[in-house]
Amino acid sequence: MKFLILFFCCVVGVGIWYLATTRPGPLQGIVQEHGLEVLASRARPKLLFRPQPAMRLEQYGYKTVRPEDRRLQAEGVRVSFAVYRDTRGQLVTALAESPGEWTWIAAHHSPYPVLRQVEEPYGDRDRQETLYESLYVLDADHYPFPDPRAREKILVYRAKFLLFFRKMQVLFEYHEPLAPDHARTIDLDPVFLRDFAARARASCQVLFPSKEAYTEVMASMRPLAAAEGIQRKPLARWLGELKHPGANR
Repeated sequence: MKFLILFFCCVVGVGIWYLATTRPGPLQGIVQEHGLEVLASRARPKLLFRPQPAMRLEQYGYKTVRPEDRRLQAEGVRVSFAVYRDTRGQLVTALAESPGEWTWIAAHHSPYPVLRQVEEPYGDRDRQETLYESLYVLDADHYPFPDPRAREKILVYRAKFLLFFRKMQVLFEYHEPLAPDHARTIDLDPVFLRDFAARARASCQVLFPSKEAYTEVMASMRPLAAAEGIQRKPLARWLGELKHPGANR
Protein backbone atom coordinates (compact mmCIF):
# COMPACT_ATOMS: atom_id res chain seq x y z
CA MET A 1 0.00 0.00 0.00
CA LYS A 2 2.80 2.42 0.94
CA PHE A 3 4.52 1.55 -2.34
CA LEU A 4 1.38 2.44 -4.32
CA ILE A 5 1.04 5.76 -2.49
CA LEU A 6 4.71 6.56 -3.12
CA PHE A 7 4.37 5.56 -6.77
CA PHE A 8 1.27 7.74 -7.16
CA CYS A 9 3.07 10.73 -5.59
CA CYS A 10 5.99 10.25 -7.98
CA VAL A 11 3.67 10.15 -10.99
CA VAL A 12 1.90 13.33 -9.87
CA GLY A 13 5.22 15.05 -9.27
CA VAL A 14 6.54 14.11 -12.71
CA GLY A 15 3.31 15.31 -14.28
CA ILE A 16 3.52 18.69 -12.56
CA TRP A 17 7.18 19.05 -13.55
CA TYR A 18 6.33 18.20 -17.17
CA LEU A 19 3.54 20.77 -17.36
CA ALA A 20 5.68 23.44 -15.74
CA THR A 21 8.65 22.91 -18.05
CA THR A 22 6.86 22.26 -21.35
CA ARG A 23 3.90 24.63 -21.10
CA PRO A 24 4.23 27.24 -23.84
CA GLY A 25 4.62 30.85 -22.85
CA PRO A 26 2.22 33.66 -23.73
CA LEU A 27 1.47 34.37 -27.39
CA GLN A 28 1.72 38.11 -26.74
CA GLY A 29 3.83 39.89 -24.19
CA ILE A 30 6.93 41.98 -23.48
CA VAL A 31 10.43 41.10 -24.65
CA GLN A 32 13.83 42.80 -24.42
CA GLU A 33 15.01 44.04 -27.82
CA HIS A 34 17.80 46.55 -28.52
CA GLY A 35 17.82 47.62 -24.88
CA LEU A 36 14.09 48.37 -24.77
CA GLU A 37 11.10 46.49 -23.42
CA VAL A 38 8.82 46.06 -26.43
CA LEU A 39 5.48 44.48 -27.30
CA ALA A 40 5.75 41.26 -29.33
CA SER A 41 3.60 38.44 -30.67
CA ARG A 42 4.73 34.96 -31.67
CA ALA A 43 1.49 33.92 -33.34
CA ARG A 44 -0.08 34.59 -36.74
CA PRO A 45 2.41 36.05 -37.74
CA LYS A 46 5.42 36.49 -35.48
CA LEU A 47 6.15 40.20 -35.02
CA LEU A 48 7.55 42.80 -32.68
CA PHE A 49 7.77 46.57 -32.45
CA ARG A 50 11.05 48.47 -32.44
CA PRO A 51 10.63 52.02 -31.06
CA GLN A 52 13.33 54.64 -31.49
CA PRO A 53 16.06 54.34 -28.84
CA ALA A 54 15.10 57.77 -27.45
CA MET A 55 11.66 56.47 -26.50
CA ARG A 56 11.19 55.60 -22.85
CA LEU A 57 8.60 53.11 -21.71
CA GLU A 58 5.79 54.67 -19.66
CA GLN A 59 3.14 51.94 -19.38
CA TYR A 60 2.19 48.54 -20.74
CA GLY A 61 -0.52 45.96 -20.17
CA TYR A 62 -3.79 44.72 -21.59
CA LYS A 63 -7.44 45.71 -21.45
CA THR A 64 -10.60 43.88 -22.54
CA VAL A 65 -13.11 46.04 -24.42
CA ARG A 66 -16.18 45.66 -26.65
CA PRO A 67 -15.58 47.50 -29.95
CA GLU A 68 -18.43 48.98 -31.95
CA ASP A 69 -20.39 47.03 -34.55
CA ARG A 70 -23.39 47.98 -36.67
CA ARG A 71 -25.70 45.04 -36.09
CA LEU A 72 -24.56 42.44 -33.58
CA GLN A 73 -23.08 42.93 -30.17
CA ALA A 74 -19.37 42.30 -30.47
CA GLU A 75 -17.61 40.00 -28.06
CA GLY A 76 -14.81 41.15 -25.80
CA VAL A 77 -11.49 41.97 -27.46
CA ARG A 78 -8.22 41.86 -25.58
CA VAL A 79 -5.95 44.77 -26.47
CA SER A 80 -2.24 44.52 -25.61
CA PHE A 81 -0.31 47.79 -25.64
CA ALA A 82 2.86 49.63 -24.68
CA VAL A 83 3.18 53.42 -24.37
CA TYR A 84 6.42 55.37 -24.84
CA ARG A 85 7.43 59.03 -24.75
CA ASP A 86 10.37 61.09 -25.89
CA THR A 87 11.01 64.81 -25.43
CA ARG A 88 8.57 65.72 -28.21
CA GLY A 89 5.78 63.18 -28.58
CA GLN A 90 4.13 59.95 -27.47
CA LEU A 91 4.13 56.54 -29.16
CA VAL A 92 1.54 53.80 -28.64
CA THR A 93 2.06 50.25 -29.95
CA ALA A 94 -0.86 47.84 -29.82
CA LEU A 95 -2.16 44.39 -30.82
CA ALA A 96 -5.84 43.44 -30.87
CA GLU A 97 -7.11 40.04 -32.04
CA SER A 98 -10.82 39.63 -32.82
CA PRO A 99 -12.72 36.74 -31.15
CA GLY A 100 -14.56 33.91 -32.89
CA GLU A 101 -15.76 34.77 -36.40
CA TRP A 102 -15.45 38.51 -35.91
CA THR A 103 -13.02 40.45 -38.13
CA TRP A 104 -11.86 44.07 -38.24
CA ILE A 105 -13.35 46.19 -40.99
CA ALA A 106 -11.10 47.60 -43.74
CA ALA A 107 -8.10 49.36 -42.28
CA HIS A 108 -8.61 52.52 -44.33
CA HIS A 109 -11.82 53.21 -42.37
CA SER A 110 -10.48 55.33 -39.55
CA PRO A 111 -12.51 55.77 -36.35
CA TYR A 112 -11.85 59.54 -36.63
CA PRO A 113 -12.06 62.13 -39.45
CA VAL A 114 -8.71 62.10 -41.23
CA LEU A 115 -6.55 64.76 -42.84
CA ARG A 116 -4.78 62.31 -45.11
CA GLN A 117 -4.70 58.57 -45.86
CA VAL A 118 -2.02 56.51 -47.59
CA GLU A 119 -1.89 52.81 -48.45
CA GLU A 120 1.49 51.28 -49.33
CA PRO A 121 3.55 48.06 -49.12
CA TYR A 122 5.68 47.53 -46.03
CA GLY A 123 8.48 45.07 -45.32
CA ASP A 124 10.86 43.05 -47.47
CA ARG A 125 10.19 40.65 -50.33
CA ASP A 126 9.91 37.63 -48.06
CA ARG A 127 7.37 39.32 -45.82
CA GLN A 128 5.35 42.21 -47.24
CA GLU A 129 2.19 43.59 -45.72
CA THR A 130 -0.13 46.46 -46.58
CA LEU A 131 0.44 49.49 -44.36
CA TYR A 132 -2.44 51.92 -43.89
CA GLU A 133 -1.36 55.38 -42.74
CA SER A 134 -3.56 58.27 -41.68
CA LEU A 135 -3.25 61.67 -40.02
CA TYR A 136 -5.94 63.23 -37.86
CA VAL A 137 -6.50 65.87 -35.20
CA LEU A 138 -8.14 64.87 -31.93
CA ASP A 139 -9.12 66.44 -28.62
CA ALA A 140 -6.47 65.42 -26.12
CA ASP A 141 -9.06 64.36 -23.52
CA HIS A 142 -10.67 61.94 -26.03
CA TYR A 143 -7.46 59.97 -26.53
CA PRO A 144 -7.39 56.67 -24.57
CA PHE A 145 -3.69 57.04 -23.70
CA PRO A 146 -3.40 60.56 -22.26
CA ASP A 147 -0.16 62.52 -22.44
CA PRO A 148 0.08 65.09 -19.61
CA ARG A 149 1.93 67.47 -21.97
CA ALA A 150 -1.06 67.64 -24.35
CA ARG A 151 -3.56 70.25 -23.15
CA GLU A 152 -6.20 70.61 -25.87
CA LYS A 153 -5.45 69.19 -29.32
CA ILE A 154 -3.07 66.52 -30.61
CA LEU A 155 -1.89 65.72 -34.13
CA VAL A 156 -1.88 61.95 -34.61
CA TYR A 157 -0.17 59.64 -37.09
CA ARG A 158 -1.65 56.13 -37.30
CA ALA A 159 0.11 53.18 -38.95
CA LYS A 160 -1.99 50.04 -39.14
CA PHE A 161 -1.91 46.48 -40.47
CA LEU A 162 -4.72 43.91 -40.63
CA LEU A 163 -3.24 40.41 -40.54
CA PHE A 164 -4.43 36.79 -40.42
CA PHE A 165 -7.55 37.36 -42.53
CA ARG A 166 -8.28 40.65 -40.76
CA LYS A 167 -8.43 39.03 -37.33
CA MET A 168 -5.27 40.64 -35.96
CA GLN A 169 -5.04 44.42 -35.80
CA VAL A 170 -1.48 45.70 -35.47
CA LEU A 171 -0.97 49.41 -35.07
CA PHE A 172 1.29 52.09 -33.76
CA GLU A 173 0.37 55.73 -33.26
CA TYR A 174 2.55 58.73 -32.66
CA HIS A 175 1.16 62.07 -31.53
CA GLU A 176 2.36 65.53 -30.53
CA PRO A 177 0.56 68.41 -28.78
CA LEU A 178 -1.00 70.94 -31.15
CA ALA A 179 -1.97 74.54 -30.45
CA PRO A 180 -5.74 75.11 -30.95
CA ASP A 181 -5.22 77.94 -33.47
CA HIS A 182 -2.85 75.74 -35.48
CA ALA A 183 -5.32 72.85 -35.36
CA ARG A 184 -7.87 74.95 -37.23
CA THR A 185 -5.51 75.55 -40.16
CA ILE A 186 -3.33 72.44 -40.06
CA ASP A 187 -4.68 71.12 -43.37
CA LEU A 188 -3.31 74.25 -45.06
CA ASP A 189 0.23 73.59 -43.82
CA PRO A 190 1.53 70.68 -45.97
CA VAL A 191 5.17 71.26 -45.01
CA PHE A 192 4.38 70.88 -41.31
CA LEU A 193 2.31 67.75 -41.96
CA ARG A 194 5.08 66.23 -44.07
CA ASP A 195 7.72 66.85 -41.38
CA PHE A 196 5.43 65.50 -38.67
CA ALA A 197 4.68 62.34 -40.68
CA ALA A 198 8.41 61.79 -41.19
CA ARG A 199 9.05 62.02 -37.42
CA ALA A 200 6.14 59.69 -36.76
CA ARG A 201 7.32 57.04 -39.24
CA ALA A 202 10.79 57.17 -37.69
CA SER A 203 9.41 56.71 -34.16
CA CYS A 204 8.80 52.96 -34.59
CA GLN A 205 9.33 49.96 -36.85
CA VAL A 206 7.27 46.77 -37.05
CA LEU A 207 9.45 43.71 -37.60
CA PHE A 208 8.24 40.42 -39.07
CA PRO A 209 11.15 38.09 -38.16
CA SER A 210 11.64 34.69 -39.72
CA LYS A 211 11.08 31.52 -37.71
CA GLU A 212 14.80 31.27 -36.94
CA ALA A 213 15.31 34.92 -36.06
CA TYR A 214 14.57 36.18 -32.55
CA THR A 215 14.02 32.65 -31.20
CA GLU A 216 15.85 33.45 -27.99
CA VAL A 217 14.13 36.84 -27.66
CA MET A 218 10.65 35.37 -28.09
CA ALA A 219 11.41 32.52 -25.68
CA SER A 220 11.95 35.06 -22.88
CA MET A 221 8.55 36.75 -23.39
CA ARG A 222 6.84 37.96 -20.22
CA PRO A 223 3.04 37.99 -19.90
CA LEU A 224 1.15 41.27 -19.62
CA ALA A 225 -0.86 42.35 -16.60
CA ALA A 226 -4.27 44.04 -16.66
CA ALA A 227 -3.83 47.79 -17.15
CA GLU A 228 -5.12 50.40 -14.75
CA GLY A 229 -6.23 53.92 -15.57
CA ILE A 230 -7.26 53.23 -19.19
CA GLN A 231 -10.92 53.93 -19.97
CA ARG A 232 -12.66 51.24 -22.00
CA LYS A 233 -15.03 53.43 -24.04
CA PRO A 234 -12.42 55.65 -25.75
CA LEU A 235 -10.17 52.61 -26.19
CA ALA A 236 -12.95 50.69 -27.94
CA ARG A 237 -13.62 53.60 -30.28
CA TRP A 238 -9.89 53.98 -30.93
CA LEU A 239 -9.75 50.39 -32.23
CA GLY A 240 -12.55 50.89 -34.77
CA GLU A 241 -15.37 48.54 -35.74
CA LEU A 242 -15.73 44.78 -35.94
CA LYS A 243 -17.67 42.82 -38.54
CA HIS A 244 -19.48 39.50 -38.17
CA PRO A 245 -20.30 37.16 -41.11
CA GLY A 246 -23.96 37.49 -40.15
CA ALA A 247 -23.94 41.27 -40.49
CA ASN A 248 -25.41 42.82 -43.64
CA ARG A 249 -23.03 45.50 -44.87
